[in-house]
Amino acid sequence: FWSWREEMYRLSDALTPESLYQISRVAYEELYRAGVRTVGEFHYVHHQPGGSPYDDRTALSSAVIEAALDEGLRICLLRVIYHRASMDRPAEGAQLRFADPTVETALRDVDKLRTRYADARRVRVGVAPHSVRAVPPTWLHEIAAYAERHRLPLHMHVAEQPAEVEQCLEETGQRPVELLADKGVLSPRFTAVHATHLTEGEAGLLGEARASVCLCPTTERDLGDGLPHVGPLLAAGVTLCTGVDSHVLTSPLEDVRAVELGERLRTGRRVVLAPEGEAPAEWLWRVGSHYGARACGFDDAGAALSAVATVLFAAAAQAGLLWAALAMAFAAAALSSVFMVATMTTLQMAVPDVLRGRVMGIHTIGFSLAPLGGLYLGAVADMASPLLAVASGCAVYVVTLVAIGIWQPVIRGLGATPVEELPVREGG
Repeated sequence: FWSWREEMYRLSDALTPESLYQISRVAYEELYRAGVRTVGEFHYVHHQPGGSPYDDRTALSSAVIEAALDEGLRICLLRVIYHRASMDRPAEGAQLRFADPTVETALRDVDKLRTRYADARRVRVGVAPHSVRAVPPTWLHEIAAYAERHRLPLHMHVAEQPAEVEQCLEETGQRPVELLADKGVLSPRFTAVHATHLTEGEAGLLGEARASVCLCPTTERDLGDGLPHVGPLLAAGVTLCTGVDSHVLTSPLEDVRAVELGERLRTGRRVVLAPEGEAPAEWLWRVGSHYGARACGFDDAGAALSAVATVLFAAAAQAGLLWAALAMAFAAAALSSVFMVATMTTLQMAVPDVLRGRVMGIHTIGFSLAPLGGLYLGAVADMASPLLAVASGCAVYVVTLVAIGIWQPVIRGLGATPVEELPVREGG
């Protein structure tokens, strides 16, 4: 981690507003292509090399925001507040580009960003005290009060490295989350980034405040940060979301998958993060989409639905807009592929080992029979109308699902029945 940080500092010292815009566009293009539609940018390069502010003090923040918008993303610009290298060292070197002389100065810049983007529906502005290492404890209450007063997302690096925890104990006599609780930082709008080295007591404090934790598994494993204790966080009622952080790998599905797989490595057990009544894949999908968007101040995940694309395809085709219809057909197909991947993941993770082979077999047979459904729909459409064909096909589908649910109560109860209580016939 620490060697990576020094290299990152060296590169950040060469940034200009123009180069930061171009670099951000590359990163955001990768995120968009990977399926991301909302980004929370933990942004802390604010000033010129040496620490002097630009004439437009928020020029670098605006460059990042405009890059995200130009790549089709929604963005929450989390304006980082940074003051010192550690408790007994002032900011130095490239850190001078991050550092604010006073908390009031930093919050005035947040005010300016809020005013500039007040009418931009795809932009949110949040505030992010960098860490207990980089922000004096005396600043924390004022920052938290500002975020609460203006109803802003509040994010902070928390306990990513053991050294951070040790320094916090030395300076304040408290662990990081204990300090944040005392300073009034914890709330439902607070997100702790990483939260790798927490005690169960700290997890409890986050849960009591209904706070969130943003895990960044691909970065954390690349930097050797360690494995977070995800189980205690969930047990305490903490909401999880995921981020790519250092872009060592731009794969949101890999980050989501790694939340479960990392906890398996830590505990030595399988399927350990299945909230009661939910399939693990269903829950992980929300961790990687809705919960992250909510931590960034948005009410939804920001993605289009396959059904909407299909309806638009039909409307465009009916109107003779062939190129628009082709675009909608492509969108519907792409989103259907996402549905297929999510379905397969759900089956693999939610179905008990004793039933998985049979369920996967039935699932495969169902898709193999799809052409027969096409023959039926085509015949009904020719004899009656396309609308009746679609409606009758949906009716058959619903009736079949209900019949299977009535006929096979074991399958109906898969989401709620513990694996060990499922009936198993000897010999398979």
